[in-house]
Amino acid sequence: MYDDIDERYLIYCNIRKNVDIVNVISKYLNIEGGPNHYYSNCPFCKENDNKFFIISNQRVFRCFNCMKAGDVIRFVSEIENILYDEAADICKSYLKEEWFNETDIIWIKRESCRILS
Repeated sequence: MYDDIDERYLIYCNIRKNVDIVNVISKYLNIEGGPNHYYSNCPFCKENDNKFFIISNQRVFRCFNCMKAGDVIRFVSEIENILYDEAADICKSYLKEEWFNETDIIWIKRESCRILS
């Protein structure tokens, strides 16, 4: 059904697509801004100048001081100091549904091409 896409990769993509990165990060940090751009002090470099940004429509975070960046799974992995797979398991608890439809598969393939290019 999923061609040659690895099942774990599908789970990661489902998490990245369907887990609200702002909601998860706000459990760890006081964030400000909106509706698509949020900011806070970076929890990784401890600078107090609000250069930690969350871009919700792209589902990513980035600190312009220490240059840490990534998706919701990477954030949980870094903040909890755990492996990426363990962070994915935590993030899975935020998923409302654990199945894919054809739209999800098309989105995953499109995003994969965008990320790899």
